[in-house]
Amino acid sequence: MIVDHKKYELFGKPLVQKVVIKPPFQYTFPITDHACFLYMLEGEAQYLVENEQIAVPVKHSLFQNCINSSKELRSSGNSGTNEIVIVNFHPDILKRIYDKELPLWLLLYPL
Repeated sequence: MIVDHKKYELFGKPLVQKVVIKPPFQYTFPITDHACFLYMLEGEAQYLVENEQIAVPVKHSLFQNCINSSKELRSSGNSGTNEIVIVNFHPDILKRIYDKELPLWLLLYPL
């Protein structure tokens, strides 16, 4: 059950989301064409990757290409709340932010 969901946008696209969920839950990400970063502020979740469940404990994160990944988090327990922060890296937003000069890491690892 989603208790709270806050979404902050930049240039009309979601940049940062904070989701508070109580178990049992199943949270499905929208399909995206960019990289994303997920951080567990509180609680623990299970993330499905190629039919394998991976535990994402509190204060741990995932950084992934959201195109070729699973889109689902599931609760791993039945008590407490889970707080998750999701940061989306849209290529067009990054280009607008760095329109004058790209950072070195972006030149080495193009999006």
